[in-house]
Amino acid sequence: MQKIIDENSSKIAVIVGDGVAYEIACQVAKKVNRDFKCSQNVLLADIPSETENNMSRIYMANGVTEKVQSNREKYLQQQNTDKAIDFIKLDDVNDEASHAHYLICTYKDIDDMGETLQHKALKYFPETINFFAEKILTQFRVK
Repeated sequence: MQKIIDENSSKIAVIVGDGVAYEIACQVAKKVNRDFKCSQNVLLADIPSETENNMSRIYMANGVTEKVQSNREKYLQQQNTDKAIDFIKLDDVNDEASHAHYLICTYKDIDDMGETLQHKALKYFPETINFFAEKILTQFRVK
């Protein structure tokens, strides 16, 4: 994540997630591409493929495995005190646009839906993609 922040001076939204979220993120990018410049940068975080390990590698450059998401976010903010970073769960977004320069997006429901519903989750993904795209558009909408 630090590399993305260091290499981008324009306002950006980053979607963080696992393999299922990656597929969703690709579809979301297609939907918001008409309003924003989109690029696809994939990061293979680390092995073993465990959530705490991989999410720690994404957020933290110190090699520590942190189990708590808010602590990983706090670490990233502490490394970038001069930058406006918002961390949002897309299901909690309201209609107010973010003033942050960097918007780090997560959507835990994608993982939960896949794990709980298995193949049945596929029928809900189109709705999820639309939801995700609208939330990103809402957060960067200029008023």
